[in-house]
Parts: sequence; structure tokens; C-alpha cells
Amino acid sequence: MLDATLSRDRTFCRAMLPRVSRGYLLCRAADTLEDAWPGSAAEIGERFDLFEAALGGDGAAVADLGRRAAQVQSGRSEFELLANLGRVLRVHAALAAPDREAIETCVQTLASGMRRYATRAAARAGSAPYLDDEPELHDYCWVVAGCVGVMLTRLFAMRAPAPDPALEQRRLALAPVVGEALQLTNILLDWPVDVRRGRCFVPRAWLDEWGLEPAGLDPGARGARARARLPRPDPGAPPARAAVLPVAGAVGGGLVASRAPRPRVPVGTATPEAVARRAVGRRPRVAAGRPRCAGDAAPLRPAGLKPDRRRRR
Repeated sequence: MLDATLSRDRTFCRAMLPRVSRGYLLCRAADTLEDAWPGSAAEIGERFDLFEAALGGDGAAVADLGRRAAQVQSGRSEFELLANLGRVLRVHAALAAPDREAIETCVQTLASGMRRYATRAAARAGSAPYLDDEPELHDYCWVVAGCVGVMLTRLFAMRAPAPDPALEQRRLALAPVVGEALQLTNILLDWPVDVRRGRCFVPRAWLDEWGLEPAGLDPGARGARARARLPRPDPGAPPARAAVLPVAGAVGGGLVASRAPRPRVPVGTATPEAVARRAVGRRPRVAAGRPRCAGDAAPLRPAGLKPDRRRRR
């Protein structure tokens, strides 16, 4: 019985892998445009325009973007992928229509969102944080990870549907939450490297509240900025804030807490499990086009929030 179940599982995985991997290749291509190919706001915007046109079937755009990537790839796999985007799209076109639709919806959401943030960042000073406030952090997590969770959930549901529609909708509603958790984990893991290369995903509003600049979060920095003081999270803080700040202190080494008087959660108790439990009970703001779940309309508002704190959306 176990062997028969394992055989079915292997068959399922073999059938799913091409669909998932092709979707990921297109997502990775968009990620390269945002993260690995610097330029002016106009140059970055033009590349994203070509990419989105290529997704829409514009053969000239595929060739143009591939030619540009081939000129700068220097043996880097991400540029090799862009240089061969036409091959990926041809394989993608061979998928069944429902699979293509799930992948294309995801990649279009991802590419348009990345374009918006990347072009804005290129037009700003190099030291400016990538995100303005906490709602943008939620939105960014949606456009780069949450929509991928929805894509995967839809692909899996086509092969292993839920026994009832309500459960299917519940899975779709939770997919962006998982995506956000994974993206926040990536932000935390890459924190030092990102800050040193000028990319800070800690929202500007958070830094302003504590009188910090992105360079002050670099654990390898020296001088006053390296001794910046970060808060421990409030017990009722939103999950994004609760996850980021305590780990920043751990990464920074010399970064310590300094603000009172409010009840604090000791850094040692802000484990991933504790953060996950807190996140389960709270809903992120709903991004446009994101599947909704019950309770989405409830705002994220930490206990004791100062009335003059900026909450721009």
C-alpha cells in the first residue's frame, strides 16, 4: 500500500515539476530585471516594458531583451536566462491553457509591481530605503512572493483539488500569507548584504520613528551609526514589525534596545515560532487582485500606536 502511494506521489511530482519550474524561471527573469541589472529609472522601465511585451507574445521584444542581456551576461546564469527568454516562453506556450493562465497572472503581477518599485528606487538617492512604510512592505511582499504562492496553489489544485469549494478558497486566501512570511524571512537572511549594497527593505517610516538611517543597520559598520539603537517589538505589534526588528538586533550584534516606557518582548522570546503564531492571528492588508479571506478588512494597528505616526497607503 505504501509503495503504491509513493508511486502515485512520484507521478504527481514528475507531472508538476515542469509547470512549477517554468513558472519559477519567468519569475526569476523578472527578479533579474529588478535586482541584478542596474540603470536609470528610464532604462529599468524600458527593460520591464520589453519583458511584459514578451510575455504578451511580442517576438521583437523577446529578441531585443535577449540581445541586451547577452551583451552583459559575463557568464552569470541570471543573464543567460534572460538571453534565452524566447526558449523559456516557447516551452511555456506548450503548457495547457489553465496552467499558462495561472503562471501568466502571477508573472504579470510580479513584473508590474517590481517595475513600480525598481524605477522609483532608481530615481531616488542611493541611500533611500526601498519602501516608504508598513503598507508598502505588505504590498511588496505580495507582488514578489504572495502572488507566487497563489500561482502554486492554483497549479496544485488543478491536480489535487480540495474536497469542497470552501476549502479551496481558504487555501487561496492563505497562500499570500505564506508568501509574505517567506519573503520576510529572505529579507532578514539577506539583511547585511542588502544594506551594504544600498538596498534597505526596512520601511522609511520605521527608521524615521527611531532616528535611524539605512547605513546604521549595517552590522559591519563602525562609528555612531553602527551603534544605532533599535526597539524591541510591542506585544501587539503587526507581524511584519514583530519579525523584522528583533532579528535586526541579533544581526547587528551591537544594536540594542532603547525606548521606554512600554511593555517589551525580550529579544530571546521573539522566536520564528512565536512570530508565526502571532502572524496567524492577524491579517495583512489586502493588495489589489489578491484573494481575500475573512477578516482582511481589519486594519493592522499595534496597541498603543501614537496618533501622529504616519500610515500612508
